[in-house]
Amino acid sequence: MTELNFEASKLEALCKSLEPGFFSFSFKSEPEKERVLDAGPWSFSSNLLVLQQCDHDILEMYYDFSHCPFWMHLFGLPFGRVTTDTVREIASKIGEVLDVKLEAKGNITYKVGKARVHLNLAAPLKTGVVINLGSKKLWIKFKYERLPHYCYSCGRIGHYATACFARIIHNPQEHRPLTLYN
Repeated sequence: MTELNFEASKLEALCKSLEPGFFSFSFKSEPEKERVLDAGPWSFSSNLLVLQQCDHDILEMYYDFSHCPFWMHLFGLPFGRVTTDTVREIASKIGEVLDVKLEAKGNITYKVGKARVHLNLAAPLKTGVVINLGSKKLWIKFKYERLPHYCYSCGRIGHYATACFARIIHNPQEHRPLTLYN
């Protein structure tokens, strides 16, 4: 068994390997476990840990670890449109919305919306979406919290651009590869 420290939450867990790629985490109390599950995503050596509450009667192979909740910030909304409902509606375009928060940035009148979204780990992360606001089209930019091993070439979690096998577009005028996600 290995002891892990979940630094942001100042909690510790005992980690036991069950089989290759599957680990069991034991916490001192139920509230500590809930805090770790709610505060993620977590990573170990820059590799994503997809944590789930497990049932002792279900085999590990029956769990779906292809999705993970991430907090994402939305930028580009006009001041008067930063509402819980608007943030939820926009965030729902990329995954199941688990929670929404509005945070004051700088002075109290400037708010930024963020949403906790259940993301498909096999798909590229979206950098934003275009929304219609009356007769205008607005680009709403996304920034994700706690991204481990993120590839700026293909937009996927799990590797860096230097190890990416996705097709790289070359920009002949700049004499360097053009990536879609930076």
